[in-house]
Amino acid sequence: MKGLSQEQLEFLKKHNVPLEKVFDAKGFSKSYYYIQMKQQGKVVAFNVTPCKRGNHTLRTRNGHCIQCDTKHLEFQKRNDYSGIIYIAGSKNGKVLKVGYSKGIEIRSESLNRTKYAGLNDWEFIFVIFSSTAGSLEPKIKFKLNEYSRAFNYEHDNKLQDAEEVYSCSINKAKAILIAVCKEYYHDYEIKKDYDGTEYNFRRLKKL
Repeated sequence: MKGLSQEQLEFLKKHNVPLEKVFDAKGFSKSYYYIQMKQQGKVVAFNVTPCKRGNHTLRTRNGHCIQCDTKHLEFQKRNDYSGIIYIAGSKNGKVLKVGYSKGIEIRSESLNRTKYAGLNDWEFIFVIFSSTAGSLEPKIKFKLNEYSRAFNYEHDNKLQDAEEVYSCSINKAKAILIAVCKEYYHDYEIKKDYDGTEYNFRRLKKL
């Protein structure tokens, strides 16, 4: 692509960024190329103002240098990922877990194998697919934050913090998930639904 150096091309290849996801921002302000990139589904801008730290000219839509810190790139890529948002339930713990995954089977097996939050009876009870699942996930977690619970569990001989665990009913969690999809115009398709009562746990808000 014209305007990209060999070093930049190699960097993009190394980090699995196809050229069709790259935007030529020459002559554009950050506010303008942000809008254009968002509309076109672009991940990386080039021909931007060089960063102060390394004089690099590859940035995310939000203007972060991806060559100084690749975490900005990974965060941007994940936000654009399609996938599933799931609600899993544990009857033993009387809690729900909300998360993002590329595949239902792989993630549900992993939750029980690793005894996530110290529990091994996780079941996927409500699942949606969205083309923007990566950016949908943090919005759901924000809305559910008042019901969040803190759990520690051992994994790989290390004490881990269990995130994304909530004390509320499946009906409440489902309603919040669908409401967020509609509020922020996320497309979604229900892949697995649940209309029983076994996972309608008591709602406990954080103090």
